[in-house]
Amino acid sequence: MTSLPIITAQIIATRPEIREQLVGLVDNGPRISVVASVTINDAEEALNQISPLLIIAHGETETEVSSLHIIAKKHTQICFMLIVSDVTAPKADGKGLNFVTSVNKNNIKLVIPGIISNATQTIINPVQNNYLKEEQGRLENLTRKELEILKLTASGLKINEIAQQLHRSHSTVAKHRENLMKKLHMHDRVALTRLAIREGLINA
Repeated sequence: MTSLPIITAQIIATRPEIREQLVGLVDNGPRISVVASVTINDAEEALNQISPLLIIAHGETETEVSSLHIIAKKHTQICFMLIVSDVTAPKADGKGLNFVTSVNKNNIKLVIPGIISNATQTIINPVQNNYLKEEQGRLENLTRKELEILKLTASGLKINEIAQQLHRSHSTVAKHRENLMKKLHMHDRVALTRLAIREGLINA
């Protein structure tokens, strides 16, 4: 199965205490790793060197938010989350930029879980969806006999039991199962069972 990515994150904030707080809150996520913590002035250089999947930025003034907005529009392939104040929130709105409103720095810890959840869905879900589409495509490549053997294998039957039920030789069934596992890029019955349940071929 395609492994889901670790979300590499870059923290951007002018004040060091804010950067430190954000790193402490974000880096505890099970699938998120902070790879850089920089000021707004150093953000562009760091992005060119690291190319993270996620940016979490803190903008306290309209000037900072405008600068961050420019960065976000230049790097639309990166999931960009901006923490702003009520005053600067309108400046954060724009294509390619997600923003979360925070009244003051004490509220950062309250909005971080939402940011992480949003980022995870934005970054991880396409990977999962692409994998499922690829998997469904491989399933459609199976012959009728291979699909039947997949169902029986996933139901817990051994090769000799499947052979008896289908009135085929042991070697024929074994060959069909070998072929279907190659087509599905799977290597054991557990993976086949999970696939069969997920696709509704058998009941859990």
